Amino acid sequence: MVLVLMSVVLVSSLAPSAHGMREGSPIVIAGALLQWGDVLPSEVVAFAYRDDWHQIPVQVDERDIREFAQIYGSLSDDAIGRGGFGSHVFEEVYCDPDTFTGLDSNPTLDANDEIVFMAHDAGTRAETIEGPVGTQAGSGVEIALVDPLSDEATFVYLFLQDGTLDPSAGVSYVDYDFHLLSGEYRSTYNTAGNDESTGARNEDHGEQLNPEDSIIRTTVYERHWSYRWTCDRLSLFGGSSLVEREDYWISPGACSRNMGTFNAQEGAFIANISGPVRAIRSFLGANSGPLVQVDRIYYEAREDVAIYVRVHPRSAVGMFYVDHTVAAIGMTYFNDLNPTGVMIDGKPDRLEVGPICWELVAGDQGSMIRLHEMLTDIDFERDDLTLFYVDDVNTAINLCQACLEGCREPETLGDDHLIGASGVWNTAPLPNTDPSLLATQFLTTLTTLYYGEAGWTPADAMMRQAWADIPMGVQWTPWPRPADPAR
Repeated sequence: MVLVLMSVVLVSSLAPSAHGMREGSPIVIAGALLQWGDVLPSEVVAFAYRDDWHQIPVQVDERDIREFAQIYGSLSDDAIGRGGFGSHVFEEVYCDPDTFTGLDSNPTLDANDEIVFMAHDAGTRAETIEGPVGTQAGSGVEIALVDPLSDEATFVYLFLQDGTLDPSAGVSYVDYDFHLLSGEYRSTYNTAGNDESTGARNEDHGEQLNPEDSIIRTTVYERHWSYRWTCDRLSLFGGSSLVEREDYWISPGACSRNMGTFNAQEGAFIANISGPVRAIRSFLGANSGPLVQVDRIYYEAREDVAIYVRVHPRSAVGMFYVDHTVAAIGMTYFNDLNPTGVMIDGKPDRLEVGPICWELVAGDQGSMIRLHEMLTDIDFERDDLTLFYVDDVNTAINLCQACLEGCREPETLGDDHLIGASGVWNTAPLPNTDPSLLATQFLTTLTTLYYGEAGWTPADAMMRQAWADIPMGVQWTPWPRPADPAR
C-alpha cells in the first residue's frame, strides 16, 4: 500500500465549535482499552462525525519499563553513595529512539501506550454504518466523551487505516524543536555531570552543562529552553516574553539549590517528542536527586507538568515559583484565596496566604491559569502549604545566580526584580522518596497550565479547576454496534 504524505502545518483548533467541549483539554486513552491485536501505532486514525466524516489528529506515544541507569547511558552507580544513577531501579516512561531510553520493546500498540486526541475535536454520534474512506472495515471503536458537569456527550471514532491516511490529518497543534548546542544527544550530552575541563564531577554551583536552544511553539504560546531545567521565555500570541524565570528555592532566597545547580550536575533526557497533538519533554536529574523526574507535556493551549520527587530526606520540600518580566506589568494576579486580584506593578501587595488551588494572571497581553495538585502518601499538614507572592522591583530577597563562585562564565537567572512572582511553598520536612535508597513514601506535584486570550476572569480559572476535580467520562464500544437495530 502507498502512504499518502500530507503537508503538516501549525494550525489552531480553538475556533468555537458546536460539538467540542472542555476547550484545550486532551483525552488520553491507554492502549489496554482497545483490543485490536498486533497493530502498529501508525495504523491508528481518528474521525469525528459532523453530518459526514472528518479526520482529526491523533497521536500514539509509546511507553515501556526502563532501568534508570539505562536512561543515563548505563552509567555505573555514583561513587560517593548518593543513591547512584538508578541501577536496579525501574519505572514506566515514554520511549524515544533518539535518547538512551530507546524504542518500546513491543513495537505494536500495547497496554501501556497512550492514544491522545483533543476533546474539542469530537463530534456527534455517527448516523451511518459506513466507515470513512481509507479505514479497515470492522475496526471501528466509538469513544463517547461524557461531561458530568453538563451531561453533554460527544464522540470520537478510532479506526485502523489501510495505509493511505496520515494520523496527523495533515495538521499539527504543537511544534517542538529540541536543539542541543553540543550536537547529537547520545554522543554529546553530559549525563554524568562532569566538569568539561577537568573531567571531575562538576561543582553544584559550577558551570551550566548541556546548553540548548529549544523552542516549543503553538498558535497560542511559545516557550524557549536554554538548559534542561531552564525556560527563559514564555510569550503569548507572538508578544513579549511574560516569564523571566521558573526556579526552585528551599525557602525564599535560599540558593543552595536552584535550577542553576540542577543544570550543573548529572541529568538525562528520557524523551523529546513532537507530535501532531502534543509534545513531550521528559528528563531526569536534580543534584543529589538524580532520579527526580519531570514530565512536561505541551498541547496547543495547555501544559501539564508532573514532577516526581525522588530524593533523600531534606529539611523542607521547598517550592517552584514563576517570576514575570516587566512586560507583565499592568496584568492582574488572582488566586482562590484572593479572587478580587492585585495589579502586577512592581509594588508590594498584602495578600491572604495559605494553601491555594489555582492562580490566574490576566491582562491585555493574554491570560495564564495554573492549577496545583499533589499526589503523596506523606502526611503533610494544611499549615505546611502556603502561598508565596512577591511583586517588588526593589526586592530584598536574594535571587540566585546560575553559578555562585569560580565559574568561567557566571550567569544570572534573570534580573534583580520579582515581578508578580508566585508559587506554592511547602515548608514541611521531606522524608526519603528515593527508590534507590529504599524509599517507602512518594511525592508527585502536578501543575496544569492553560494559556488564552485577554480577559479571562476568576470564573475561567474556577471552571478549569472543576474540570480537574470532575474528569470527563470516557466510554467505548465497538462500532458499528451489531446489536443496535438503528444501525
